[in-house]
Amino acid sequence: MDGFSIVIPTHGRMNFVENLLRSIADSRKKLPVASEILIIDSSFEPEAEGIYQSCLKWNATYLRCKNDVRRKRNLGIESAAYEIIFFTDSDCELSRETLFRHLETYNSEDSKGIDAVLGLTVLEGEETTVWRAIKFYPSFSAAFSFAKWMNFAPWGTCTNFSVRRDILKEIGGFDESDPLPVYGEDVDLGLRLNKSNYRIICQPKAVVTHRRETLPDIKAALKKMFSTGRADYYLGLKFPERIVPEFPPQLIVFILVSIIFSIYGVCAGNFQVFLFPVFFLILLILLQSGIMLIVEKDSPAVFQYRILASIFELVFEFGKIKESLVKFDFKRLLTKFLYVEEQLAAERKRRIIQMWSVILSLLFLIFGL
Repeated sequence: MDGFSIVIPTHGRMNFVENLLRSIADSRKKLPVASEILIIDSSFEPEAEGIYQSCLKWNATYLRCKNDVRRKRNLGIESAAYEIIFFTDSDCELSRETLFRHLETYNSEDSKGIDAVLGLTVLEGEETTVWRAIKFYPSFSAAFSFAKWMNFAPWGTCTNFSVRRDILKEIGGFDESDPLPVYGEDVDLGLRLNKSNYRIICQPKAVVTHRRETLPDIKAALKKMFSTGRADYYLGLKFPERIVPEFPPQLIVFILVSIIFSIYGVCAGNFQVFLFPVFFLILLILLQSGIMLIVEKDSPAVFQYRILASIFELVFEFGKIKESLVKFDFKRLLTKFLYVEEQLAAERKRRIIQMWSVILSLLFLIFGL
């Protein structure tokens, strides 16, 4: 094995890039093969100049690119000099062991057929309100921990992920034809690797830390949830074999309730009824959060975070539903995309509680009439 090409896309994040490059320099010391760092940047000034100066300081190659993460990573692949491409993000930091553990996995006695390695990503930084809520929405960050509980992964986040360069070129790298400039590209790449009979082995000893500060507030989190919901729709188009029937999503029930009560309000001349769907949605969120609190035996102090987690999930649904309606793909409204095979079992309890919350909320509304 001739070496590692470390590919890092970024936009802004000058201080994070400096910390990442410092951590890579430390991790490279334990790597007994050649390596290089490729920073692919779309920042505006003065951040671009600051990142360029950091690259000079830490012996990294600086490349310019438009702000499209797929194009950036493909440019990194095209420019790479070495056999293994290691992907990480600019809001991450490597441990001293990270690169060595990736190399060790490729060189292990049973390494035949190992085409990619996924390490463990752990969160670090202040646990703000957003991150306290995300703990109760495990779907958001579960992929960071694949290396803890899987031997081979169906896909991996590009925070701590390496792939043989020839394989990446064979499957066409990241798909730049996707309509969204970000989100879902790591899932797409991993699933295409597996469909081409390449294997992603998990290595939990290769650890990268991911800074919480890059998702600083509720507004940023809502935007991210909406975008990932949109990406979920397009992943379903590309991998229809991973689409399965789903309980009616909560927002679909809300839309139906809104239509029914709107018709009732017009016919009965009772315009106060138009507020009922809003009451339904609020009641649904409160009931779902409260039942989860009781079932999981949580402290009442976390009730607000469970409410926010429920809102995050609704916004994700909204992103998927929006794309489904725009594309007139009504079947997709009652299906879901399976990111991992264990997903249905893992979500079963939450889905049952959601459906009971829908039923109880509807009963309250009906009796309220």
